[in-house]
Amino acid sequence: MIKKTAIWRISSLFILTLFLVYCSSNDSNQDIEATEATDSARLLTNIYQNGILSDFSDMLNLVNEHQATLQQFKENTNLQNLATAIEEDKELNILWDSIEVYRLQLLRLVYSDVQHFPVETTSLLDRINSENSINEAFFINLPDRFKGLLTNSYLLNSFSAEVFTNEPKYVDFLLANLAQIEDRIVTIQDFWIEEGDAFVSASGSGIDQSINRLFNVYINLLETIMLVKLEVPLTNQNQDFTESPHNDISILLIEANLKALQKSFNGNFQNSADNYGFDDYLISLNRGDLADFINTKIDEALAISSNLNSLNTIVNEASGEADVFRQAIRDLYVLLKVDVSSALDITVTFTDNDGD
Repeated sequence: MIKKTAIWRISSLFILTLFLVYCSSNDSNQDIEATEATDSARLLTNIYQNGILSDFSDMLNLVNEHQATLQQFKENTNLQNLATAIEEDKELNILWDSIEVYRLQLLRLVYSDVQHFPVETTSLLDRINSENSINEAFFINLPDRFKGLLTNSYLLNSFSAEVFTNEPKYVDFLLANLAQIEDRIVTIQDFWIEEGDAFVSASGSGIDQSINRLFNVYINLLETIMLVKLEVPLTNQNQDFTESPHNDISILLIEANLKALQKSFNGNFQNSADNYGFDDYLISLNRGDLADFINTKIDEALAISSNLNSLNTIVNEASGEADVFRQAIRDLYVLLKVDVSSALDITVTFTDNDGD
């Protein structure tokens, strides 16, 4: 009887110990999950408030400034007004490529309305010249390949002030096209304003959560740079397939992509008091080494791009420097898609490399 009592006591003590260990482990796991959720929400709040909303506000301000310049150019088609319009157009495209880092899959088509490439230039002038006036009905029936920021770049950089004087419908097209672009940008901005709270609160690690969706945009952006912005024009040795051949800023646009990716990844926004980003999140997961590696790889890619000649020139040459740049982008792409995605428990969900 004594032996049975002793065995019962030992068994009870063992079960109690297991229970306490389980409870302690469970509490610890819950604490870790709570901390990760807090860190995720902190990261998303910073990106949303100081990255997304700020960038769209800046973009619309620049659009409005450009509209005033084009209106002035319409009234006085001189060389100075044309030069100002060309420079502002360049700034618009660079800023828009920075915003490309927030192109969620469900926003893909609206983004394409703002900037589509390659631009169809062959019959654009025929379409414009065949119209009595450039109005809303004209744009409703105009295919996407004739619209967007890069179409305006083509017109501004292809003709002299004298041509615009003789062909006033060209300036009308610039203004009407920019109005359509503004409308699409406002549509995307309204989406973010309406969905902001949901975006920030979806701070888990599931496939439909914001961390997963945003990181997939990062991965897709690098894949697009590799396969569309570089591979297609270099393989075809045709500058018409570059992103912006008419003002030859395709390299600058890729740099804008990379700089925006780095800023978003690190959370280092101009108006941010927190600067909490994916780099800090990785540090909290004891993977600060990956954060450092990502920044190193982005810096290396930017250093290479800063030494490149124009992409228009490179596509017509057997350029070793272009191959080095492509490999730098590929290394960064693999690092995000494989190593960082694994560390952050990201599920890679889509591929979208149509060049829009």
